Amino acid sequence: MGDEEIELITRFPRVAHKIGRKLMSGFSCSHDRFNLSPTQRHVLFLIHEGKQLTMTELHGCTGLEKGSLTFVVDQLIEKGFVQRTGDEKDRRKVYVSLTDFGQKETAIHSDEVSRFIQSKLDRLPPDDRAHFFRAIEKLVEISEKLEI
Repeated sequence: MGDEEIELITRFPRVAHKIGRKLMSGFSCSHDRFNLSPTQRHVLFLIHEGKQLTMTELHGCTGLEKGSLTFVVDQLIEKGFVQRTGDEKDRRKVYVSLTDFGQKETAIHSDEVSRFIQSKLDRLPPDDRAHFFRAIEKLVEISEKLEI
């Protein structure tokens, strides 16, 4: 691997973050009425996608310290979005999943985000939009190969 490839790899997280910020710039949502922090929204989306995650899995996805993650999950429990359940076979495992209220609100939020992002991407020329989607598809494909 050459220097150019290494530089691209090291730049990728910053570029991905910048793209995400630009796509979400100007977005306001129904979750705002619940005074959720960006971290709380991020945790809700992770659980929404995974249906049920252990605290260890959430820690791995968020990079938050375990104490900070516990605080975030506690806040989401207080607001009625998530619940904790234990594993019957392994008492050390604690799962976090959405409540019915959390599922409904997160689905609404997900739809709002999708429509907002679509409206931004619709402003791109068709060729750029096609390149963007092919690049994302390829990155997803490669990321799945890296998990092997």
